[in-house]
Amino acid sequence: MARVDGQCVPTPTLVFRECVEAFRTTRVERDRGDSVAVGGSVPGTGSARLERDRRDVEAKELASLPDADADVIIEECRRQEQAERGRLLDEAWAAADEARGDAKRARNDVRRLESSTAALEGAVQELSADLELERATVLERDEALAAMTALASLDHPCALEIWPQCAEAAASDHEAGEHARAHRRYELACEAGVAEACGNWGLMFEHGQGVPTDLRRARDLYSRACDSDDLEGCVHLGVATLAEDGAVSDVEDGLRRACAKDVARGCTTLAQALPRGAEENDDIESLLEQACRLDDAHGCRLLGVHLERDVERGDLVAAQRAFDRACDLGDSAGCDARVQASATHRNPSGPKRVH
Repeated sequence: MARVDGQCVPTPTLVFRECVEAFRTTRVERDRGDSVAVGGSVPGTGSARLERDRRDVEAKELASLPDADADVIIEECRRQEQAERGRLLDEAWAAADEARGDAKRARNDVRRLESSTAALEGAVQELSADLELERATVLERDEALAAMTALASLDHPCALEIWPQCAEAAASDHEAGEHARAHRRYELACEAGVAEACGNWGLMFEHGQGVPTDLRRARDLYSRACDSDDLEGCVHLGVATLAEDGAVSDVEDGLRRACAKDVARGCTTLAQALPRGAEENDDIESLLEQACRLDDAHGCRLLGVHLERDVERGDLVAAQRAFDRACDLGDSAGCDARVQASATHRNPSGPKRVH
């Protein structure tokens, strides 16, 4: 704003001033383009010529506005000024709208960023919680493994309750003469239901290994093993029953099951348990032949004796083969029987052997 005669009037804009100037300007033409040549000579030096171009030049001169047209000119310039201001204002409003849009988009971006940041922080917290839980789980597993390792070092695998391997460990102790440990491990495996462990444990009571001999306890364990289908336990029970002159009928079923499964000693023991009579001869002979085929030295020797004693159907050659087989399998009594049988065959009238 400017003050004129004590009043404030708007300061003319550049548009207004240029508009007014346009109305005040007149053009003056001068220097029409032409070529000027200047020549001269100096005595004794020859002549010289100078040429230069003059171009058209326009010059502006400002003149005062005619009083009659001043109001119209001013009004027109004010109109142009107002139009320019309107254009600038529109541009300003457009720029403001664009700035507001940018600001709104920026705020939305900020909100999205804040939301993403919050979600990320939540995920980080969840991951941290999961990591702590996993760390605690790993520590528990390490502690459990350490406890199992410590336990296993004391009495593996019985302490870990791997009962078949516990029974095998007991058998290894038994064979190595570690009777106290064998008893402990046999007991654990037997009580856990390993039939073989019960049968082997009974052998220790029968033979007084690590404990006083206890035939009743041994028979109870053999019976327990046989009832659980441990065929060796059935054989041990049959042998113990025969040694005590017990009721063989109580163990016959177990012995027959063992023999049917090619447990050679089961066949031999069953043959010994059967009564000696004409009706049983074929059964006894069949059982002993099977035992001998299964490489039971005792069964081979008993087969030889049986063939020798059967006067009616006696086959001394077959008896000799049975004694030979018993001897070959390491039965010393079978070797003695072979020598005596050979002497008897050479001298049939010689003294008879007492079996």
